[in-house]
Amino acid sequence: MSESLAEILVLAFLAYAGIGILVAIPFVFVVVNRVDGAARGAPIGFRVLILPGCVGLWPFIAFRWLGRRQAP
Repeated sequence: MSESLAEILVLAFLAYAGIGILVAIPFVFVVVNRVDGAARGAPIGFRVLILPGCVGLWPFIAFRWLGRRQAP
């Protein structure tokens, strides 16, 4: 694997993770209460626990979040 390909892969991973953080933080601390009723009133430990998963699964969460917003 060439060095430039490795740099591209690292930059792609960083971009994916950066967007994931931008989506996950507001989702975990604000929106999860509206999307999942069981998360209402959950302690901060629960929210910190689900944060890495939300960062990794941000495309699914973003589409789910936007789909909920458009529902009548």
